[in-house]
Amino acid sequence: MWDESSTFEVEVSDVSPAVAALLTSSPVDDGDQRLQLKRWSTKAGLTTEDDLEKAVVDITDRKDPADVSRVARQVVRMMDHESASELVQRRCLRVIRLLSVLNPDPESDDLHQDISSAVADVAAEEVVELMKNNPDDQNLNELGVMALLDMTFTETGRLKILQAGGDRALANVLNRFNSHEVIRYHALQTLSNLSYGDEDNKNHIREAGGIDAIIMCMSMNRDHLESQVQAMRAIRNLSFRAAQNQEYAGSKGAVQAIIRAALLFPEAETAQGEVCAALANMSMLAIRNRKLIVDLGGVQTVLRAMRRFSGEHTFQEWGASVLGHLAEESEEVREMIGDEEGIDVIVKGMIQHKQVPKVLEKGSVALKNLLKCDINRDKIYYCGGLDDLLELLKSVVKNHRACIAVLESLSAAVKDMPDNRTAVGAYGGARHMIMALKTHPRNMDVQISGMAALLALIKDDHSNQRMALTSGLRNVVMIAMKNFPSHTEIRRLGVALIGQLGPVNPPGVDIDFVEEEFIRRSLDGQPRNTDVSSLQSGGRRPTREMNMRRSTSMKDTSSIELSENKGRLLLLNRLRWNRARGSTRPNRA
Repeated sequence: MWDESSTFEVEVSDVSPAVAALLTSSPVDDGDQRLQLKRWSTKAGLTTEDDLEKAVVDITDRKDPADVSRVARQVVRMMDHESASELVQRRCLRVIRLLSVLNPDPESDDLHQDISSAVADVAAEEVVELMKNNPDDQNLNELGVMALLDMTFTETGRLKILQAGGDRALANVLNRFNSHEVIRYHALQTLSNLSYGDEDNKNHIREAGGIDAIIMCMSMNRDHLESQVQAMRAIRNLSFRAAQNQEYAGSKGAVQAIIRAALLFPEAETAQGEVCAALANMSMLAIRNRKLIVDLGGVQTVLRAMRRFSGEHTFQEWGASVLGHLAEESEEVREMIGDEEGIDVIVKGMIQHKQVPKVLEKGSVALKNLLKCDINRDKIYYCGGLDDLLELLKSVVKNHRACIAVLESLSAAVKDMPDNRTAVGAYGGARHMIMALKTHPRNMDVQISGMAALLALIKDDHSNQRMALTSGLRNVVMIAMKNFPSHTEIRRLGVALIGQLGPVNPPGVDIDFVEEEFIRRSLDGQPRNTDVSSLQSGGRRPTREMNMRRSTSMKDTSSIELSENKGRLLLLNRLRWNRARGSTRPNRA
């Protein structure tokens, strides 16, 4: 039974009978609070704190955020009353927690969000103020932190807490009660939630001392796994896409603390996962942090985690992200990662988790950065990575995001590397790339990635050119230029691909009149009729005689201004080559 209570008049409207009974009372003239409590408890049928909580939960019958908001306002008034004792305040905080997490309809998350937001709108400021006014009260601060945590699951709640100065209050609590396990854990979790999403919120927490408090907590509780994990989650959120926070945290020792946690808990999956995720965010924009991570053994730390937990796709995603950031600008780091067999680890992760687009995307970015180094392009050749990537492309061809990632990796692997081009060609690379283009004819990103990869593959390589042509290269180029007639990059790649096939067109392959005329119109800026049949006479394929007449009309090609249009030059060069062989079209095989 409560031994004390505050006195106030309660306005009750349309709430459940139990809650109405709980919150309705009249001031006692003689001020005897014990008498009032007795009347209140008898009327409500309540004798214990559990009864109070059950009565509050009974409001779920109403399923109305407005009802919950009214109850929260009444509880706040009780808690804020000048005569409220510490015991009353603690119990009011418990009620606020209950109200924050009410979920009358488990199938409707929106209703839960509305209720939580309504409670935060009423109670967040008062809870923060209570914590500020009682900095040394362990029990009040413990309940206050938990109450704030329950309000952070909605955007409204996070905003209200920050507006009330909750981030500074949490930093102070974390510093003051650093050795208290429950307070420490929930304060870290609350700071992590507050930093979710909005960059202004992240910066606000940094300015309030949140990052300093988190790093100090990691330093003072090195052997406590849950504290390390929760602290790294907070750093991860605070540093995501926030350059200032990344730099600030790095300057305060966050990288050292994260690497230390990785070494202290080598077998703990949660710790190793948060290490990879936090390092990925810390290295995203801050160049200084990248150097620090490398110097402290971060490359080896991440690769160990990726190998040890190879079955977890998040490790492969976050680990590849870290390696991609570290290799972005440093040739030395690229070679280091290659020496540590990082390319093999990344490729194996992509293959094992080929159904997870984010793993493929992050792996592709890492490979593109690593393969800027010629030594690494040799390594991917010798470790069998090229064959693995082609098998991966074949298996994920229907997933456009996965296709883009693998095509970009292959493009980086074969660019200016004759041996790699030969190997990819021998594995059927041109055929697989063209299949990806055929599978996604209207996806612009797939077309760009695939055409770029094909261009890197067939450049100055007659064998790959022949394979590309026999696999339908000319058709996919025509379709791409038809589907995206005004896209500059697709036009550029299409012209470049045809240019590779022009003067060195392998004998026995037909480059027909329709294709030439279609591309000529595109390059000349003439209207691009998407119906290719309009280029044919009477809906029929042009005859050999028609081609001969066309060839005769173009005998004097020297009068055309070739320098103004590279694509036209390539086409006309091809016609010259054809005429030198005695035919306007190569003979069919």
